[in-house]
Amino acid sequence: DVPEKLRNVNPNSIIILSAVERALRSVKPQGYRYISFDKFYKVKSSANIEMSNGRSCFQFKDEDHFSFCGEQVFASQADWGMFRNPSDF
Repeated sequence: DVPEKLRNVNPNSIIILSAVERALRSVKPQGYRYISFDKFYKVKSSANIEMSNGRSCFQFKDEDHFSFCGEQVFASQADWGMFRNPSDF
């Protein structure tokens, strides 16, 4: 059973995400093109992944959040080049 405090959305999250949405719309009012995460980064099929230094670690800290190590691997291996032309978005 999930504790009550973990079942609720943090009210600050709604405020922050709304502010981010307004900022994004002010930059490009017509909206943004959806980019599938799968095209940007291929999630490894193994729970245990290898870092650039040869050490290994768990990719996720829970079912849908990268661990600190997973974030480092993602940051170094994601296809950042697909964002080189901002007019596409």
